[in-house]
Amino acid sequence: MTRAGRGTAWGGISFLNGIPTGVGSTAAVRLPVEVTVEPGVSEEALPEGLDGVLRESLRALGDGPDGERDRPLRVRVRSAVPPGQGLKSSSAVSIALLRALRDRWGSPPLPPEDLARLSARVCRAAGLSITGAYDDALASAGGGIVLGDVRGEQTLRKDDPPPGVAVLLWLPGGTHPEVALLRQHWNRVHSPEAKAAEAEARAGRYFEAMELNTLLVERVLGYPWGELRRRLKAAGALASGVSGNGPALAVVIPSGTERRFDGIFLTGELLQTTLVPAGEAPP
Repeated sequence: MTRAGRGTAWGGISFLNGIPTGVGSTAAVRLPVEVTVEPGVSEEALPEGLDGVLRESLRALGDGPDGERDRPLRVRVRSAVPPGQGLKSSSAVSIALLRALRDRWGSPPLPPEDLARLSARVCRAAGLSITGAYDDALASAGGGIVLGDVRGEQTLRKDDPPPGVAVLLWLPGGTHPEVALLRQHWNRVHSPEAKAAEAEARAGRYFEAMELNTLLVERVLGYPWGELRRRLKAAGALASGVSGNGPALAVVIPSGTERRFDGIFLTGELLQTTLVPAGEAPP
């Protein structure tokens, strides 16, 4: 089979980290990922972990019509999602790759929930996620704000983002710890903060959940962003928090106020983006 396959997905930000309670909330952001697959050998270095994602994706989907698992595939990734920052790059690449393989084989598209379950299985097996990040994968696949049971891989609620908001993503430098070290950190956590954040998310109060969630994430993983977040709130931010396991800080602001925050971030890299409505596909 010589037909190339193409798949796309969105990056995302966290309102609720799914590790502490098994319930997570993620919002898709307008950072697209595109994966193409075709016969051959990749001519450039693949993103870290992609070999494992490809292997596990083929195992999850089956061999394909021509026994793809045992044949070399050229994989190309174009991603606007910075890796290792907590912005759902692993889930986004996994979703896009699964879509690309099915597209190559001429298989019909899967519903976002089914695709997210496959992605969760793939990311766990490839060692890229503690939980599989069902909520990340669902937002990546279908847009919107989602609340998911990451252990049972079930959708608890879906919402469109509120109108009139934008997102700033501050990348301070470095990447989050490896999964094995993250597991050690989170295994020691038993905190009422996590349950309180989950309750806010279950009620659809995502900004409140984000604020409570990040207090816990900062304490567990040692991110010293408290004073910065206080300054952001004083400047008019609607909410801010560590995305996933960081180190990226996601800041939700009223649309059109981006310049108000220019002088607050003196180091690192700052990206501007928006939340993606439910059902919107990447270009």
